[in-house]
Amino acid sequence: MGRYDLTDDKRPGAKAPAAVLLLAVAAGGGWFYWQTLQQSPAEPGIQTLSLPRLGNAVENPVGEEPADGAAIAETELPEQPFELPALAASDQPFRDAMLGVSAALSPWLQTDRLIGKYLAIANDFSQGLRLQKHLGFLKQTEAFVVEERADGLYMSNQGYRRYDKLAAAIDALDVQAAGKVYRQFKPLLLEVYAEFGYPAERPMEDLFLKSAAQILAAPVLERPIALNKHALFYKYADAELEALNPVARQMLRMGPDNTRIVQHKVRQLVEMLVNSKE
Repeated sequence: MGRYDLTDDKRPGAKAPAAVLLLAVAAGGGWFYWQTLQQSPAEPGIQTLSLPRLGNAVENPVGEEPADGAAIAETELPEQPFELPALAASDQPFRDAMLGVSAALSPWLQTDRLIGKYLAIANDFSQGLRLQKHLGFLKQTEAFVVEERADGLYMSNQGYRRYDKLAAAIDALDVQAAGKVYRQFKPLLLEVYAEFGYPAERPMEDLFLKSAAQILAAPVLERPIALNKHALFYKYADAELEALNPVARQMLRMGPDNTRIVQHKVRQLVEMLVNSKE
């Protein structure tokens, strides 16, 4: 274990893992599991539709076919050069960049020291941990809800819905834009990573790979999940589920639909990164 090898909070209703999901997904870690992912069913192909050629609006009135070969030349605006800010001044630039990746991420970006906090939680997740001291700036606004049945207590669909907005924000991530943001801010990520004190031979990518691997390894359960009530919190009635690491247990709290959404986006980013390295 690394420097954050500490005991986690095992309550099924604890805070959301938004920070690490956002960073792990945006960072694109996971090509370590590429061979496994190749065995998954192939995604439906994406059909690329070409735009119709348009002639000059004056020379080709409405209703007339444009002359052969006539087309409006594309005008590409020059890309503005990116200026990397200092780490201490990076919150707003990083926030703006991530909103360009998915505008729905806004609720999970309203804090200071964004890069440092996200990286600390990603480091926890890479070890299968979720430490409350690093999740203090995130708060689940809706209370944890259980379903009472004749034969006991169960996780409820209402409880799963608490994570719909987070899953939708991750689903909306622009894969190519996420990779670009990661490359642009990588020097600042490395600056924070150096403070963790890992050996020089362990690259930062290893942290993201392991974090993404934890997300991909989480089980997706369609069956009802029974709970046992304790003094201040709930535990999974199934000993095998309770024995899962905190990352997997957190994914269970999101429900099967949201877990699939997050895992699917990670797979998309994995494919993008693998192809970009070839």
